[in-house]
Amino acid sequence: MVPPPPETRSRRVPLALLAVAAVAAAAAAAAIVLDRKAGPYNVLLITVDTLRADRLSLYGNPRATSPAIDAWAAGGAVFDSAYAPRGCTWPTLTTIVTGKYPIVHGVRSNGERLRPEHLTLAEMLEAAGYATGAFLTNMTSAPNRGFGEKALCRDFLRPHFEWDRVASKRAVEFMERHARGRFFAWLHLMDPHEPYLPPPPFDEFTAGYSGRFTGKAEELDEIALDPRAPFDSADKEAVVALYDGQIASTDRYLKKVFAALEQLGIEDETLVVFASDHGEELFDHNRYAYHAASIYDAVLRVPFVLRLPGRVPEGRRFAATVEMTDVLPTVLDLLGFPLPSWIEGESLVPLFDGTRTAREKTDAYFEWSPPEKIDPLDFANRVFAVRRGKWKLIANPSGLAPWNRPYRRGESGFALHKLELYDLETDPGETRNLAAEEPATAEELNAALGRWLARAREKAGSSDAPSEESLRQLEQLGYLRGGAGAAATDRDGEHDHHE
Repeated sequence: MVPPPPETRSRRVPLALLAVAAVAAAAAAAAIVLDRKAGPYNVLLITVDTLRADRLSLYGNPRATSPAIDAWAAGGAVFDSAYAPRGCTWPTLTTIVTGKYPIVHGVRSNGERLRPEHLTLAEMLEAAGYATGAFLTNMTSAPNRGFGEKALCRDFLRPHFEWDRVASKRAVEFMERHARGRFFAWLHLMDPHEPYLPPPPFDEFTAGYSGRFTGKAEELDEIALDPRAPFDSADKEAVVALYDGQIASTDRYLKKVFAALEQLGIEDETLVVFASDHGEELFDHNRYAYHAASIYDAVLRVPFVLRLPGRVPEGRRFAATVEMTDVLPTVLDLLGFPLPSWIEGESLVPLFDGTRTAREKTDAYFEWSPPEKIDPLDFANRVFAVRRGKWKLIANPSGLAPWNRPYRRGESGFALHKLELYDLETDPGETRNLAAEEPATAEELNAALGRWLARAREKAGSSDAPSEESLRQLEQLGYLRGGAGAAATDRDGEHDHHE
């Protein structure tokens, strides 16, 4: 069991004073770049929703799901063990743009809003003179501060691939307008997200299948909730093939974005960061298709590629474990900006120049938090995990069964043991729990988790509550099935209705 963080006694400080101090600290942090001219490179951040690393051909999928991504990544650095902190969009994307864990920045579930004391990459680069633009198909009702231009590219009357078409087109147009200056563009695409309904010709991976599964969310829900529902290996392969088809659909739009960089003549002066918010279980555990309830690698391990000719090595693959907290410090380092002391991650530039073969941090940390908003210091109602080398420990001392969609708290949940230990070298699918066979390793990693939580307790942050509009948007795509009253028990995604 994770040892509880030590209790600390502290004087109560009025919340208003804390808020003022926090905003002042953010303003001081912005001064890091206020007196600096724009760096020598543009920055293009590309994130793809629900993109599981091993379903890309770049990461070993025998299907040609990502030919454009593969060809582009050959000119950059590919990270084979990159991790998201949570299987949830808003927490991970917020980690990418702040360099902080969810337990610190306070956004632990979708719909929660980042407080102003947490500075974002866009705010820093905007202060440095960059033109900034966000072209998003998810997390569109978040504050997303620091962007001079925002395009919220979604329309519930159209399928996800149409959202991606619009978002990628708007991102290219933004780069065209600012090709002679310096820009930071963020493009977030949606299509791998359920329902798994790839458009032709990307549905060809299911050719020959004659079963009943078509990739609709209702079917996927039934598989998890009803253990008697028929679902054999052919059915699973067909559903995974539909998911793969959506990756291939996304790949075609990224091909156009990569081509635009070359056509504009800015490929060599643009740092491109490619990552995902999380993966997808795809029935690897508990007959569960989705992501928000899982803390296994199918969900937490994400694709991560950096490309910047002349600065990032071409054609290199790195085995070192890295985290999405490392994105912001790496970007700032490559741009020549100093790194703020409050960043939780670290720059990966020393890996490029051979100074180090691994990060100074040996551990990567993860968490599952309830869909409803809880006290930032309520560690009992969470599940935590740590990876160190080949070992991964999942600590669930309260014996929780995560209840994100399609589960309902008190009725059903994603089954977990109180303690799980896996050797990821011999068991990458996390099927054999070694906690009883390797008690010393489990105890060592459990103690490391306890120390991390003790440190996190001192700086644990909270978020602003979801707005009514955010909750309405959650319900619109089916995440709050059962009506607005379900908001307290099921907030697994955020989707609004703008293009």
